[in-house]
Amino acid sequence: MPELDAQSQENFIDQLEQSAASSGSYSEAKSIDIFDGIVDARLTQACRRRPWGMRWMIARHQAQLRKHERRLLSTAFSSRCALEEQIEQVESLRFAVHYGQCGNAQQRAWCLLQIARYRIAPLDAPLLVWGSVINIRRQQIVFGHWDWVFGMLSMCPVLLLFFYAVCIALSPIASVALKVAFTTADLAAGWVAFNFYKSINFDAFWVGLRYFRPNGLRTTPLAR
Repeated sequence: MPELDAQSQENFIDQLEQSAASSGSYSEAKSIDIFDGIVDARLTQACRRRPWGMRWMIARHQAQLRKHERRLLSTAFSSRCALEEQIEQVESLRFAVHYGQCGNAQQRAWCLLQIARYRIAPLDAPLLVWGSVINIRRQQIVFGHWDWVFGMLSMCPVLLLFFYAVCIALSPIASVALKVAFTTADLAAGWVAFNFYKSINFDAFWVGLRYFRPNGLRTTPLAR
């Protein structure tokens, strides 16, 4: 290895000192706390974008999982078959807590294989499974232009609910209390239906576009 001249050695030492100083400042506890805070905030924000229907299903599966885990730890099963069934139920619910849908061992293995195959991000995979783009029941990727087409069609009843609420609010015949009650009920039902159809059709479609290409009018997409 050739020797460096004095000036090159001095420059090399300066670069090492600058690198060590920057590495040391990054490893300080304060910098790590700031970095962890940013990552946590970004992940929390991404998780909050999950639709209410998916969050409700996950909360339901979490309650069932706690129940079956307590049963698994406290119950003496009469046979090995019953124990294996209970373990399978717990594993299925653990899968559902993350992805919003239950699945047997074969379905879970197939789902995880597709996530790895198409390199789907961990924050995108639950929405695609819950929206049945990664359809674990049929064990098939179901994605295409039909998603947003059905989404547009499903919005028609929602628009009727909002239109009905406006008609009641402007009606000169109904009383004020009746207007408030029916308008509130219609707007609440319309908001719930709108968010459900938006998430299961449009949100899942836009997330799926990151990994798949619609193949004409077919339901089986092309990989990107």
